[in-house]
Amino acid sequence: MGGSELFRSRFEELRTRLVALARAEPLELALTEYHVADGFSRGKFLLGDTAAVGLGLADMLVLFAQLGVEHACQHLSLAFGDTQELLLESWYNPFLADAGGDLIERPAYTVTRLFANMLLPREGELVAVKAPATSVAFAEQSQTYPLVHAAAFASADGREGSLFLLHRDLHQSLTATFDLEEGFAVVEARLWAPTRFDQDASQSAIAVVDSPFRLRGRRVQVVIPPHSVLALRVRR
Repeated sequence: MGGSELFRSRFEELRTRLVALARAEPLELALTEYHVADGFSRGKFLLGDTAAVGLGLADMLVLFAQLGVEHACQHLSLAFGDTQELLLESWYNPFLADAGGDLIERPAYTVTRLFANMLLPREGELVAVKAPATSVAFAEQSQTYPLVHAAAFASADGREGSLFLLHRDLHQSLTATFDLEEGFAVVEARLWAPTRFDQDASQSAIAVVDSPFRLRGRRVQVVIPPHSVLALRVRR
């Protein structure tokens, strides 16, 4: 779930180069295709039917928001079952048909919709006062990244805001607090918390549920389970 950190520096460099072109209209950053694994990993990516797909996509969506990516297209497929096509991985499909013909919502769809529901037109101000971090080895390199990957958004008139958080730790819950500006209150808190990061999602959907929170003055306190996504909406 820290995989997006491998690309952060390259995206930041690309943005710097785009800005340096000094055009009258700034060039926008567009991603034509993204997902947790590409079509050429067929048969080798063993987490395609698990919650890990949704968690990985949440990680990327937060990074895109932090970088101010203007356009991003998720790689999707509407071919059900095993098509034997190299570019049609089963987890690219946002739904899966069960034995009775009913559609099962896949983690990719659940998390993307949860993110979209919290997306507002402006980037909100988010300042981390204390951010626990962890390290993991990638290709013989050590990568350090914060355990909570977060992005904030605001409405055009500033009367509404939202906060989208991915808890990247795989083992322990985390108690998080954040302070609201005067006059704001939490109006919605939604949680997607698989029982395991590799929980099988091929037989039934992993539901999004209401999340409890505590409010003391302007300070909001929430408990975020391991490998989970929390989305909150605030309003003046």
